[in-house]
Amino acid sequence: SWKNLPPKLEQLAHEAMLISQKENFIKGRGMASYVKGFTYYGQRNFQKALDTITHALNILESVKDITNSGHCHFLMSHINYDMGNYPQVVYQSGAALARWKLSGYSTLDGVCNNDMALAYIRMGNYSKAVEFSDKAYRASKLADDKKGMAQSLHLMGSAFFYLFNEYENAFKNINAASLLNLELKDSFAFARNINMLGEIFLEQNNLPEAMKLFRQSFEIYSRPEAPPWGKPWGNSNIGSVYEKTAESLLSHGANEGNTENYQEALKNYQQSLQGFQAIKDPAGTAEQMMLLGRTYFKISNMVLAKKYLTQGLALASQIGEKRYLVTCYLYLSKVDSAENNIKLAYRHYQLHILYRDSVYNQQSLESLLAYKAQ
Repeated sequence: SWKNLPPKLEQLAHEAMLISQKENFIKGRGMASYVKGFTYYGQRNFQKALDTITHALNILESVKDITNSGHCHFLMSHINYDMGNYPQVVYQSGAALARWKLSGYSTLDGVCNNDMALAYIRMGNYSKAVEFSDKAYRASKLADDKKGMAQSLHLMGSAFFYLFNEYENAFKNINAASLLNLELKDSFAFARNINMLGEIFLEQNNLPEAMKLFRQSFEIYSRPEAPPWGKPWGNSNIGSVYEKTAESLLSHGANEGNTENYQEALKNYQQSLQGFQAIKDPAGTAEQMMLLGRTYFKISNMVLAKKYLTQGLALASQIGEKRYLVTCYLYLSKVDSAENNIKLAYRHYQLHILYRDSVYNQQSLESLLAYKAQ
């Protein structure tokens, strides 16, 4: 893992490079470059990591080391994911799989297909996400990789949830993933599962159960060794319960408590935004800007609503997060309408419909139903 790199790894890679150059050991130069690129990734110097890994790839391909060339593509896939370049994740993962197929290496087939499924979820192509999570599940099961199987089930459930609110299939797959992760004693993967189960309960307006799972997950992600995106995700989900609580009170004609709930939502979204910005997570950052803009609109603060929605829209467009574009354009149209800018409101609403239909289309539904039947 890039988060727990040995302190002397970069120095050792440098020494290996010197020895390889002295002995004219070409493959050694390639592997030393690969390790150096990995250390740059650990330092979150993404561009330097990509440049170094590309150099390693060229060297390894020159000596026809197909398996390690695949590892270079695999690592570049992960770097691009952290940069928010999801089309490159798909390309690099596919290149890794193609090379491993040639060399007969299959250990990471499940992981690689899961990476592609996750990238497709980010890009809003949920039918492709289900296709590749299904491939990942089959490859992981063949390798008796329960961790990979759990990740595949989680991603498949997420795709069902995001596409057509297929709560039953989403819950079934994600709950199965949580049981596997409990068996494996993987607490952070389990926290990811229950966070998604909480999102299902949230959409079903079971707010107490949603909050219970979000807080349980947040407690796990608060451990020092937890992945850095865990707490920001938890803050965001907790904020969403407060936002929905305010909406529920309003729908029942109760004004008391609305302000407090919306303020709690904003506080949690702000904490989440700061957390995602600190780790340079573009998708998380875009989502929190969208959520802040939506909430500021609901409390009639049009200046801040427009600010955050516009910023979220720009970042979501940059990284191809269609699901966030759908919401940003919808609420920008509402802001425009509130400001009596009818022409712009209509234009933004048209874009909302365009992106909504590009994500939630009939072909995607038919593809998902085919997997449901399996």
